[in-house]
Amino acid sequence: MIFNIKKYLIVSSAIYFGSLLLGCLLYITVPFNLGKIKVVNQTAWFEYVMHNGSLNLVLIFGFLTFCVVSVVLLLFNGVIIGYMVAHAAKYGMFLKFFFLLAPHGIAEIPAMLLASSISFTTLSYLRKQLRQRQKISFKYLSLNVFKYSVIVAILTLIAGIIESNVTINISS
Repeated sequence: MIFNIKKYLIVSSAIYFGSLLLGCLLYITVPFNLGKIKVVNQTAWFEYVMHNGSLNLVLIFGFLTFCVVSVVLLLFNGVIIGYMVAHAAKYGMFLKFFFLLAPHGIAEIPAMLLASSISFTTLSYLRKQLRQRQKISFKYLSLNVFKYSVIVAILTLIAGIIESNVTINISS
């Protein structure tokens, strides 16, 4: 029994970055002026952590929907960011957008990708065990899900703190 999360981290990354490209292409096809890119108000780090943490929990437990929810959230997030990247590039705001996204995105995006990978890996493990009519080790499964979920939680916490303290200062 190997909890091979690396394989599904690549799958999650391919879905996310593919949808990011799709978002850019969508903007080229259906452009809409989103206005200036800015952070409107100060938000407490705890609010960012709660928001992103709840989304990451949905991603982690996406295996309950056969990962449909995980794929949809990755696609949606990627398309939105890709659309905004294309908009920022068109209006000469790419560097500003990059510097607003990059500090917290360095932790937030990997957390999201890891959370969805947990879901894909869990579904794969359960499917394999059921197909081969082998016993499902809930202890093994729980320990692996917990181990990677702690990493997701730490990355989400780091992203929330950076987003509330650094991003607002860059925006000003």
